[in-house]
Amino acid sequence: MIIGFYFFAELNCRFGKNYNVKSLLKIMDEIISRYYDEKPWGYSFPNYLSAIHMVHPNYAKYLTEKGALLLEDMDEIFSLMDPQRAVEYDKEYIENVYLEYMSNGKKNEECILDVVKQVKGKKLLLVAPGASASREYSLIKNFIYMNKPIVISINHEYEKSLVDLYICQQ
Repeated sequence: MIIGFYFFAELNCRFGKNYNVKSLLKIMDEIISRYYDEKPWGYSFPNYLSAIHMVHPNYAKYLTEKGALLLEDMDEIFSLMDPQRAVEYDKEYIENVYLEYMSNGKKNEECILDVVKQVKGKKLLLVAPGASASREYSLIKNFIYMNKPIVISINHEYEKSLVDLYICQQ
């Protein structure tokens, strides 16, 4: 997949084509990353993006640690960076670029609308941090099996195989 992303990016750059590489980033986020998270192989997707954009790899690490970004978001943030400042890591600079990107109301609105679309008319189960989430694991797992709700974990990592969506406040 990374080779495909690079291939289309090169066609766009060298030959003036207009292939949509963002769709490949979505596939990486929505499908491939599930398997990659369980058993990593080859390149780190965020580090690969930093290489494509010729930015310092610590920027990829910083954005990954935020835990709130898709590869598509990282790609956009890297493209917003000043090439002069991108080659040497500057934590204050990346924080400012990140905050500017996240404050973009339209992007946040799109994310909210996307979540609303995904859950509209469906059963939901919200799992929040606390002792009962661990203590009642069997009950929660059985409820999920019997009712097939969309499972949303709020402010903590619950078992990945059970959760459909994570919502974290930083």
